Amino acid sequence: MYVIAYRVRDVLRTYDGQTEFYWNATGNGWEVPIAKVRVRVELPDAAGVPNLRCFTGVARAQQSECRAESGEGSAVFEASGLGSHEGLTVVVGVPPEAVPGPVGAEKWKRLAARPA
Repeated sequence: MYVIAYRVRDVLRTYDGQTEFYWNATGNGWEVPIAKVRVRVELPDAAGVPNLRCFTGVARAQQSECRAESGEGSAVFEASGLGSHEGLTVVVGVPPEAVPGPVGAEKWKRLAARPA
């Protein structure tokens, strides 16, 4: 078993009236199958009950052979039996007010508008 932990910044986007974290957690470039994967996403306190989705399979696949649940400030996703070049993508949607400040394209527009 391997445990990989990391933090990422500026990966949120606004989509369909919510702030969304959309992440291909495993990547799809692996030749070897992935027996089991578990992803935990920490949520802001104001997230409430998030909108969770997950996708499995090759790049851009829409199949959802995975499990997603939330509780105690995090969302957990699990999948097993991923084949060669298959991955797990996780999606966490929260109300826009759960994340302070501009998000995604709006943030970049504001940064680009600043004088040099």
